[in-house]
Amino acid sequence: MGVSVPKKLYVSVKARIDQDGFAVPLSVIWRDEREFPVERVLNVIPTLTAAGEEALGYTCMIRGQKRTVYHEQGRWYVIVQGKPFRQ
Repeated sequence: MGVSVPKKLYVSVKARIDQDGFAVPLSVIWRDEREFPVERVLNVIPTLTAAGEEALGYTCMIRGQKRTVYHEQGRWYVIVQGKPFRQ
C-alpha cells in the first residue's frame, strides 16, 4: 500500500510589500503559469520548517478554500502530497 509524502512545491507569488517590508501575497502562480488570486489572508504564523529554518505561514482563502502559503528566506512554497512510496 502506498503512502503519500508531503513535500515543498516552490511557486511564484505576486505580493504587496508594505512600508515596513512585510510581504502580503496577492496571487500564487504555478509553474505552468496558472495564477490563483488570494481572496483574503486570514492569518500569518511564524513556523519552523522540517529543516529547522524559520518561515512565515500565510493562511489564505484561494478559490473559496483555506490554503497555506509559506515564505522562507525570500522563496515561496506550498505543501503538496508527493508521489506515494511503498512500505
